[in-house]
Amino acid sequence: MAMNANKVQNDVQLALDLFGLDPLIDRDFTHTLSLYDVIGKYIYDRRSKILTGVTSAADAKFQRKIIHGNAEITATITAANIERIGKNGERESVFAFPGTREQAIEDVLRKLATERRAETYETQLPNKKKKFHLIGLQFSLYEIHQELERQGKSYNYVEIREGLEILSKAGLSFVSEDGSTLANANFFPVLFFADAPKKGDAQAFVCFHPLVTDLITNTKYRRSKYSKLFEFQSQRARLFYDRLCCSWIQAGPGRPYNILLTTLIAAWKDPANRLAKDKEIIIEALNELVERDIIEKYEAEPKKNKGKIYDWLFTLHASNSFAKQQAAAQKVFNQITAKAEGRALMSDEGQSQDNEHDNSEGKSSQIPF
Repeated sequence: MAMNANKVQNDVQLALDLFGLDPLIDRDFTHTLSLYDVIGKYIYDRRSKILTGVTSAADAKFQRKIIHGNAEITATITAANIERIGKNGERESVFAFPGTREQAIEDVLRKLATERRAETYETQLPNKKKKFHLIGLQFSLYEIHQELERQGKSYNYVEIREGLEILSKAGLSFVSEDGSTLANANFFPVLFFADAPKKGDAQAFVCFHPLVTDLITNTKYRRSKYSKLFEFQSQRARLFYDRLCCSWIQAGPGRPYNILLTTLIAAWKDPANRLAKDKEIIIEALNELVERDIIEKYEAEPKKNKGKIYDWLFTLHASNSFAKQQAAAQKVFNQITAKAEGRALMSDEGQSQDNEHDNSEGKSSQIPF
């Protein structure tokens, strides 16, 4: 059993090496994770992000559905219970969902993870007997603040710290249609702060969601434009972009992308009471994709039953720049896959030798403070 723990540790660390990007050559790139980045995990409406009149986290949750592979996956997002300074100047307990700020913070931390700073840590989640290997990294609030500013997002240190707290307390579970749980934990299951005299100098440490570790370990990601993530005016367009990066692998002339309105809505938001209202949201996102030179054009075809429209089929045509981006991403993916297969073979051979000659315990990196 000790060797199994050691092998898991080695496999994740090898996968992290493959996940890394050159900080100079690939400064404008990151990785978009399959499933995790495609589903709508955040609340973008400020009025809906903070809940009032709610006394239990069980009443503060929402669900999203997505077809992943051949299975329907349901994601459940549970609000974080945090303390804030209320209008009367006193601290009060509120429930808050992760939103635009939290998404930006996670984007920055994942970018840092591609710069070969992340490591794998063995940890035990609350109410779980089994120990897990999770990917985590150490950083300073100053780093997050500076990078967000560089991307045009202005959040002060208090706001960044609160965003991290929300991510560490908000729940995120993924369950397949047969009822089996793929992953169930908080967005950031582990969060520590080591305070410093200056707020910006404060060091922090996080571990990412178990599904993030699993997807990175199994190379379920695609290289994408990092700066693009912060450019979108509509967060639905951002979600659409993430989906296209992961799914539209062969984007180009004569290879359009087809998707139903109901498929997008199920993954992004609660359905509106009128289909036309949801169509407006999709059209707005598509228009921004045209504006951002992701797609050249699109068509919308109504799906009818006895003369009544029950859905819309959207057909997207890639821009030249996005087609080139996807071709380059596919090349990188093929290189990563080839290296992963080669390293897995070497790891298995080395593990066989270890089982014969080594009975020591597998070691994980130590949480820094």
